[in-house]
Parts: sequence; C-alpha cells; structure tokens
Amino acid sequence: MGPTIAGISYLGFALFVSLLIIPKKEECKWKYRAVLYWIVMSFLFFLIPYKPVVLFLSAVVLLILKPRSDLDCILFYIVVFPSVPLAFFYKIPFPGINYLIDVDFQIIAPVVVLISGFVFSKPKNQVPEWPVFLYILLIVAVSLYKLPLTSSLRYGVGLFLMYFLPFLALARAPVKFEDLVKFFDALLTLAIILGCIAIVFQLTKWNIYGYFYTESKIWKFQEYRYGLLRVSASVTSTSLAFLASCGIVAMSVTKSFADSSKILRLALLGVFSLTILFSMARGGWLAAIVMLSFYRLLISHKSNSAIALVLLSASVLCVIFLQSTQLNEVDPYGTFEYRRELYKAAILEFYNNPFFGDINFKTSGNFDHLIQGEGIIDIVSVYLEVLLSYGVFGFSMIFGAYLFVLFKLFRIRGEGLNDIDGGANKIVSATISIIISYLIMIGTISEVGFVGTIGYILLGIGYSVVREIEGGASTLAESRGPVPKI
Repeated sequence: MGPTIAGISYLGFALFVSLLIIPKKEECKWKYRAVLYWIVMSFLFFLIPYKPVVLFLSAVVLLILKPRSDLDCILFYIVVFPSVPLAFFYKIPFPGINYLIDVDFQIIAPVVVLISGFVFSKPKNQVPEWPVFLYILLIVAVSLYKLPLTSSLRYGVGLFLMYFLPFLALARAPVKFEDLVKFFDALLTLAIILGCIAIVFQLTKWNIYGYFYTESKIWKFQEYRYGLLRVSASVTSTSLAFLASCGIVAMSVTKSFADSSKILRLALLGVFSLTILFSMARGGWLAAIVMLSFYRLLISHKSNSAIALVLLSASVLCVIFLQSTQLNEVDPYGTFEYRRELYKAAILEFYNNPFFGDINFKTSGNFDHLIQGEGIIDIVSVYLEVLLSYGVFGFSMIFGAYLFVLFKLFRIRGEGLNDIDGGANKIVSATISIIISYLIMIGTISEVGFVGTIGYILLGIGYSVVREIEGGASTLAESRGPVPKI
C-alpha cells in the first residue's frame, strides 16, 4: 500500500470514528460541517501534489462549508484551524519584490471564516483589548528598525490575520451566557478528532502528517521514545497533549455525554489519556497535570487563598526536586543541559537590549554555541522568544493581557460565584485552568506549529467569559441552574 492510499485510509478511518463519537444535536450542524471539512481536506492534500492548489481549494471548501451564523462560524473555526498541515504554504509572487506574502492555512482560515461585521464593532469587553493590539504594532515597529520595509509589513499583516483577527472574533463573539459553554463543546470536538487521529497513528506506527514536512517525502517519518511512537497529529506533540487535556475538562463543562452510556464516556476518557501519553512530550504532560489538577481544585469550592497556598507549596516542591535530581539520568531524552545553557545565553542577551529587544538576537554571537546539527538555534520557551525579540515592553503587553484575564476570573470566583449552582463556576474554573496550563506549556516549547493560534483563541475565549459573567448582576442571576445541554 502506497503512502497516498494508506494516508487517506488511515485518516479517513480516524475521522469516521470521531464522527460517531462526537455528541450531536440538531442545533449543532457546525460539528458535521467541521468534521466533513477535515475529511475533504485529508483527501485533497494527499491527492493533489501542488501546494498552491491545495491552499486555494482549502479556501473554496471553507466558503462552501462554513455556517451562516457568526457564532457557529467561530465554533467551526475552533475545530478546523489545524486541519491543514502548515507544510502547505505558498509565497505569492509580486513584481519588484521577492514575494507579496507567505500564505498558509493559519491565514486562510481566519480570513475566510471569521471576517464579519461584529469583529470590527465597538468593543464591549470588561478587559481592555489595546495591549494585544499594541503588541502587534510593537512587533511591526521593531521589525521596521531591523528588517527591510517589505519584510516588516509582510510580517505585520501576517500576524494580524493569523493571531489578532481570531482573537478579536473570539473576544467580541456574539454570545450570551448560555452560549459560553459552546466554546468548550468546540474544544471537545477538536480534542476528539485529534485523539482518534493520534490512536490510529500509534496503531499504524506512522505520523502521517510528518510525510508532508520532508522534502524527500519520507514514507515513515517518525520518532520513538520508550518503544512508543511520538505522535503529533497535525499539531506539535506538546500541543496535542494540551488539547487532549482540554477535551477532558470540556467533557465536565459541557455535559454533552449526560445521556450517553458510561462505557462511551470512559472510552473517550481513555482516548484522551492515551493521546496525552502517546505525545511523549514532557511539556504536554506537565500542562495536562496542571490543567486537570487546577480544575479539580477550582470546582471544589476552595477559596482563592487556599488554592494560592496549594500552588505555592507545589512550586516549592518542584524547585526542591529540580535542585536535587540529575534530570539527564531520569530522562535520557531530555534537553536539560541545552536549556540551562540557553538561559545563560539569554540573560547575557537581555542585558544588551532589555526594553525593546532585538528581533535578530540569534545572530548576536551569544547563542553560537547552541547551534544544533540542523543549523538552527531552538529557543525552547515562548517567553524567551518574546522577551529577547521585543523586550520588556512587548513581554508585558501580551502576557499582561493573559494575567489581567486571569485576575478578572479569579475575582469573579472570589465574589461568590461558588454559591451559584450550575454552569458558571465550571465555565470560570475551566477557563482559568486551561489558560494557566497554556502559560505553563509555552514555557517549555518554542512558538512553532499552531502554538500561537491556540494561545490567541484561548485569550479570546477568556475575554468573552469575563464580559458575559462580569457584565452585571442580572447575568449572574440568569446563570443559575444546570449547564445548558448542547
């Protein structure tokens, strides 16, 4: 069996199984459309060898399958955004310059699915959006100082379409309180799709999407750890474990399986657990532990002070463990020595450009000893990438937005939300635990694949949750009762 037939067969089977498992209601046709989009694209990028044609058809199929309502379009986008591997990209030519813009699915999906009037309407958020916008502007400004004009503008437009547009759509989503739970239903749907794909990849011992990332189209592009294939699906292995964890939390929030058999619920929990295991990603495992532990603490009606004490105790124990353990002996696949040297070099570089950073920091000479066999320097922390590229100002803008959302959510929780019987507490608890888990995860990986897109989606969800729950006492009063079923 050749790679084309095998790839279509394996992916088709995984997606068919996910379609059987995903909870479906008449009012959730966006789920059918999203899974159908995954299926159609799995045929197209195997059957058509030309990347520009695949990307063009990805946009056409999006136009055909995207739902009519604005909210359903947002939910549809959350499910399909990683459906086309980022190996498919095309530099659009333009007279007089190297190329106009580098297009991939991270740009196509938001433009086709999310652009609508509500995105550019007057913001009604309780959390200011300007730090995120200023962060994008700062990136463009720093790029203009260090890079040619066309490269800077191209980079800025790409960031706006890939990241800021999805953030705006989620942050300004036309939702009411009873609709917030649908965000988690979309995350659950995505987790089911990726989980089924991951299980099939492990059974067939083939990371199918890796086939498109190699120039020679290697038939069996794979990595093993402890005798298991390190699975990544269409995202990175760390992101895969993180999204599977989101699926576990979303199962609790949505109650989509309330009428399903206990066997089905346990089976799905097993799929998510195996997906986390098969990722073989330490950062993903850490994110899963943090997310699930935080969620259990938050829904247990413990006070914010008690949770802070537990977090502080856990942090102290982690520091003691790290100081007293030879990690390279515990995990032979670890890159602990590399990370230690990376942080040493980063400190030296930060002293040189603390406020606005240097987008070309890798060429400063401080990182030359970290060049790997592939000729790259892997900055295995998004925090370091942002801090060294855009300095304290850029770092405080983007991560300040996350922290402000968390502050608002914890304040909502501390002002008596635990007394509400039903969905509000679970929605707030899930949002907090998922965002905190994401912030932990990006400390262990670089911004590759869909890592940035996931972050801006979660930030937008956080904005909508704060807006709808903090919007007034009437919203809280109406929220009493069980979580609406989907």
